[in-house]
Amino acid sequence: MNNLIVRRLILSSDIKANAISFIMPLLLIYEQLGLDADSTGVNYTSGKFKIDTNGLKSAIIRATWIADEPDSVTAIELYDETAGSVVGSVSGNTGTDEESSDLSGAITSGHLFSLRINVTTASATTGATTSVMYAILELTYGYS
Repeated sequence: MNNLIVRRLILSSDIKANAISFIMPLLLIYEQLGLDADSTGVNYTSGKFKIDTNGLKSAIIRATWIADEPDSVTAIELYDETAGSVVGSVSGNTGTDEESSDLSGAITSGHLFSLRINVTTASATTGATTSVMYAILELTYGYS
């Protein structure tokens, strides 16, 4: 019986780029209904979390929201709590499965983040509301 076994270390150069990849969808906002849209400001903030940028290939916000009046604008924002700034967002009067551009280049590893609902343009109608069905942060990681 011929037992030829070659033992060899597999180096990262042996594996094609991003041979191992996975997507982590983080459901951070779910069914936040009837939020005030007749004044501007943040109406909801998710729990805080950190993002490890090691191997991070993309970070995209995806959300669906509606407003009961056509003159308000709602933004779903990735907010850097540590730096006190908006990293990126999707916004409009309504949106269905709207996606942001890739935000990974603007994320600082180790900072605290949150996803928030911000009415950036108020409706002129007293009692106007906005409702967010869902908002996720989709993180794609790739390793070689």
